[in-house]
Amino acid sequence: MNHLPDDLVWKVAAQQVELRSARLQAHLNLSRPADGLREIFFNGIPLPNQKIMSICSPVSGDGSQRDAVIEDCYVRGNDLVVTYAPHAAEATALQVYWRYHEPWDGSAAIEVILSSQTDSLHAQPTVSICSRVGGDAAWWLASSEPPSFESAPRSAGRWDGPQGEARLGAWLIRNTAAQCSYAEMVYPSDFRCGHIVKQADWLLEYELMRESLEKGVIRRARVCALWISGDTPPASVAHWYHQWVDAPLPLTT
Repeated sequence: MNHLPDDLVWKVAAQQVELRSARLQAHLNLSRPADGLREIFFNGIPLPNQKIMSICSPVSGDGSQRDAVIEDCYVRGNDLVVTYAPHAAEATALQVYWRYHEPWDGSAAIEVILSSQTDSLHAQPTVSICSRVGGDAAWWLASSEPPSFESAPRSAGRWDGPQGEARLGAWLIRNTAAQCSYAEMVYPSDFRCGHIVKQADWLLEYELMRESLEKGVIRRARVCALWISGDTPPASVAHWYHQWVDAPLPLTT
């Protein structure tokens, strides 16, 4: 069951946004979506190594060359909605919903819904997502029926995940020092491939919207970030994943 805080959680001042709830606090620069959510606190404990759901595309930029151009931004309930101007080379517009909710006791979640459309006859709206998470151990959901998990190697380097077509876009990273765990999930029809890179922290990287886009078509993709108190068993990810996937699709404009 979703629980929503009584007060508005998104505080917008120009291009800077503060997320303020009793469980989760974070900062977002709307003009730099490639920077992702940062300066994160969960249950009052700082997570200094976290940078969650950096969004990179021709529209949003790569975080180093230029700022994205914001056409519209507003808060509605617990949604923060941002529309970016089309990039000249792609003629593709991007809208991002940042939706805060509290699915279970001791948890906080942000669902991101990406919508892309174009005025050109053909466009390639590929979006890359990257999250950097500190933690002791990571798991990848290889199969949900029956639940099957694989531990990520702890040695430095890139891991392309479990072998086979059954693997899913769902990961769990445990942070014992911060007394919490972090899960990130991609809606099944939106996930194609991804990988984990182990450095000082864990890096999750994957692409969305890899198919071509035609004029008059709106393509959407959904991902969810979830913070949970305590040392979460990997088996719990499958249960949360199914709940999220089976829930009615959220309404957007």
